[in-house]
Amino acid sequence: MLLLSQSVNFLVVLVVLRAFIYKPLLATMKTRREKIEQGLMDADDAKKKLAESEVVKLAKIEEGEKRASIIVEEAGNIAKRHAKAILADADRESESIVAEAEKIGAKKIEAELVAFERKAKELLLEAISSAVAMNPKDIDEKLTVDALSVIKKKSV
Repeated sequence: MLLLSQSVNFLVVLVVLRAFIYKPLLATMKTRREKIEQGLMDADDAKKKLAESEVVKLAKIEEGEKRASIIVEEAGNIAKRHAKAILADADRESESIVAEAEKIGAKKIEAELVAFERKAKELLLEAISSAVAMNPKDIDEKLTVDALSVIKKKSV
């Protein structure tokens, strides 16, 4: 009898444990396993997307570097053109300055020659007047002009 009651008790405990503990525990484990499997699949998908995005990133970087080199090359060409234009402007301006300086120099030389001629004329008048011992106003103007032209010929 004891064995029978113990067997019945064991079966009752077994049915209760199976109904209330084992089945829910199996269902929870199954749900957890499915979530883990889904997480692993999602992780694999994330790795694939990461690899794809890495490839896209490298392609974009390469494209950016190509565009940057083109832009730098164009900027260099523009800079060369601007440098040539600036040098051409500087050459024209320097030529203009040199021409102006030559004009100014020529005017100064001409002014100095006029002053020299005047001073030479005065000195010549003094020399002639002292040599002749005459009044400078009485000396013939033609004599001084002729003497001055002789001096000019010798100095040139």
